[in-house]
Amino acid sequence: MLLMKSKYADGGEIFCIPLFWLDEGYDSINKLKLKKDDENKLFSFGRVIEDMKGSGILVEIFKATGPMHLDYEDIINSGRLFDPIFIFWLPIKKKRWKIIYKTPDYNKFKDSTFNNINIVFGTYDNLYLKNLGSGKEIGITEKDSQKYEQSVIWYPIDLERRIGCELGIYNS
Repeated sequence: MLLMKSKYADGGEIFCIPLFWLDEGYDSINKLKLKKDDENKLFSFGRVIEDMKGSGILVEIFKATGPMHLDYEDIINSGRLFDPIFIFWLPIKKKRWKIIYKTPDYNKFKDSTFNNINIVFGTYDNLYLKNLGSGKEIGITEKDSQKYEQSVIWYPIDLERRIGCELGIYNS
């Protein structure tokens, strides 16, 4: 079987997300870009699980925070801040976020427990929970769906602020 390499993101890539711009108003004209002197500021970290080819990039966000080049082991051993989500890859391409490491011999099933990732898809009157590892889908109520991540693609500033809220360093 021929595996197609993503043109955007590769599983196992670890990227840093700046947490020092949380109060900045997002401006599509004056885009914020990381600079060399930002490296010792506060970042959070995520890892690409899989490029879902048009449905967003599935990532996990870790609990670890620190300078851009925080120790790799400290990042991956910190645990997830919340369940995996979908993101746009635009902040990497536009240098708002930066890839800093790659998990050696990354295996989404072993390294990111892909078989345990469940995401809610559908519309409010026809919701279903999909296990990404098995592909199995089951119907779910709107109330029960609130326990899981929804199949939305997070915009960079919204994800940065969500991380800040989860960490208690930002109030929306």
